[in-house]
Amino acid sequence: MTDLEMHFEVSLQCQKAWQEAMKRSEHSGHVCLCGHPELAHKDGGLCNAGIDICYCRKPSLMLIVLDIRYFYKATKGPHEAHALSLGMLSCSKKNGFFRPVKDWVCGALGCEQRMGVGPVRMRNGGWVALRPSAKESHKLMCERCLSMKLNGS
Repeated sequence: MTDLEMHFEVSLQCQKAWQEAMKRSEHSGHVCLCGHPELAHKDGGLCNAGIDICYCRKPSLMLIVLDIRYFYKATKGPHEAHALSLGMLSCSKKNGFFRPVKDWVCGALGCEQRMGVGPVRMRNGGWVALRPSAKESHKLMCERCLSMKLNGS
């Protein structure tokens, strides 16, 4: 691994996608709710950031960043284990810049909580996806609603 790859904590799985991003002279851009750069999204709903394939029907832009290379992480779970949170953490640890594009509000039906809200990967049936699935979406969810979903409520 090069010094740059170690600086950005690039995993082996996404080095190819990261190297493609390195070729760009400008690294700023938007990051989707799935936690990956907008430029990783293809027509038809696929997001191929080099780690897993996400199925974003269309990018839901959450952040504007000066360096998208921090946002090639794999989602390992909800909230702090989600690719978006992992990218933000990596970016802030290295004094990078990101700014929210929209408010973080819980997306669960009937809830509009703004505290303790984080990204969650959901299965098509509305269950929290702890592993990648063929039909998934990403949404923001507060800790209370996440706990209820995980407990089957």
